[in-house]
Amino acid sequence: MRTNVSRIVAATFALAAFVGVAGCSADINTSADQATAQGGDSSPPATEAPSNADGAAVGTATATRWYLAFDQHDATVHAVRGNQDVVKAKISGGGGPCESNSVTVSPDGKRVAWIGDADELKGAGSLFVEATDGSGKKTVDTGVLCLGAAALVWKGGDLLAASKDGRQIAYDLAKGAAAPIADPEQLQAASADGSWKASKFNDQRLVTNGQQSHVYSYQPPAADAEHYSGWAARGVSADGRYVAVGWLGTDPSRKWDTFAVVDTATSKAVTLPGSGTVLFAANGQALVRGDGRIVVLDAQLRQVAAIAEGDAVKDMRLLAYVG
Repeated sequence: MRTNVSRIVAATFALAAFVGVAGCSADINTSADQATAQGGDSSPPATEAPSNADGAAVGTATATRWYLAFDQHDATVHAVRGNQDVVKAKISGGGGPCESNSVTVSPDGKRVAWIGDADELKGAGSLFVEATDGSGKKTVDTGVLCLGAAALVWKGGDLLAASKDGRQIAYDLAKGAAAPIADPEQLQAASADGSWKASKFNDQRLVTNGQQSHVYSYQPPAADAEHYSGWAARGVSADGRYVAVGWLGTDPSRKWDTFAVVDTATSKAVTLPGSGTVLFAANGQALVRGDGRIVVLDAQLRQVAAIAEGDAVKDMRLLAYVG
């Protein structure tokens, strides 16, 4: 175990440029209290998220929600603030298999990225990026894989990871630079501000900001896990403590939803207010979307607001929450 962790830490600091934080001595926190499945099909032990002394307050959220919608031919990016819904960008052909499997909005709401002009037999195409107002479209690279549960992974608003020729590439969109992510790391998710990332090194899972690191594990419910080919991190909280996880399918299609939030300090699932898919935002909040509403949580995962979603957005995908 010590040998494996040492290798992980060494590989992590070798990628300090992509992390964006100067490396120093690592603080590895391994938990001996790792989650195990109870009785085969039962869920792993869960810990209660902190709650307000007076209960969660329900209020009005003022941030901008970024949604993605599809029709038969195109994809549209919507910015919703309060009751105002504005179409910000339209991607022609966005209903195609590569486009629909990859269109995404940066966590700061400034960029749209997708893979198009695809060779469907190879499942690869050109990586495009433009501003969320539809301007400044650029071709970043070609031959980029569009298949998989998460073809494109943001790390903040400027760094984007994608796969090409059998390995992950980190694209710095602000500098126009690209560099391969060193094997055996697989970048799975990052905090919305890009300070923390969740990666997999062979069988080890690690969350790090380049100065502190947490090795964690999680055993999903066996009755559900048998229908999938594994799980991966989908999001990281602003402080790096929590990871939202989602399933890896048995087919190469995109997997949007998450099914649990894991505390990386204990490797246990956390019980949240509300149920649904979890999105961590750049302002430190977390969103739980399900049953026609969004429950907004603070950094301690306490409910601070609830948003009723209207019919206009209920079938759209929530990609970012900025404000």
